[in-house]
Amino acid sequence: MKNVGQNLSKRDRILIILLAIVILYFAYLYLVKKPMDERIANEKTEQGTIQDELAKTTSVIAELEQKKAEMENNGPDAVRMPSYNAEKEENNYVSTISRAFSSSLPHHQWEKSETDLKRTGDQIRRTFTCKFSTDDYDKVMWALQKFASSPTRCLLEDVKFTAGRSRSGWDGPETEVYTVTLNATFYETMHGGEEDQALPKDSAATVN
Repeated sequence: MKNVGQNLSKRDRILIILLAIVILYFAYLYLVKKPMDERIANEKTEQGTIQDELAKTTSVIAELEQKKAEMENNGPDAVRMPSYNAEKEENNYVSTISRAFSSSLPHHQWEKSETDLKRTGDQIRRTFTCKFSTDDYDKVMWALQKFASSPTRCLLEDVKFTAGRSRSGWDGPETEVYTVTLNATFYETMHGGEEDQALPKDSAATVN
């Protein structure tokens, strides 16, 4: 049996070679170049988003560090603070933040520990630990800024920010979820405040 190629004319062979080149070219475009271009475009978009998020995070961290330095350098008594018994006002303020992280929303979570009340001289400190999660990065920044700009003096410490993938339901799409844990302390003063049964003993008092 004669080879099939031997029955083809020179022109047919050239056309077959050109057709093979065209097929390989389009295969390269759709199987290699197009996915690569899309990946590069997605990475550029993601890089821009990360840079925007980093700028927001840096701004909030700078504000928190400024407030912490203000407390350390000037002392809590040099900063405007409410009088003792401002717990209701502080709790209401924190509640306005917690409502944004309602568990009825996908990927949302809010946890808050009991408040630890301490007194040192005329200074009152109400400290609690807070943890919240959301798939909305802007909401995380909003919450941190709300804490930092509290009308009653609030100091944040040990702020930890993590990001991870989470799925809503067993067949839901994966989503980037942001989680923040922090220690928050509201400062008050006994000047103008009234003592009650909840007020702890003064840790700075000397024992006679």
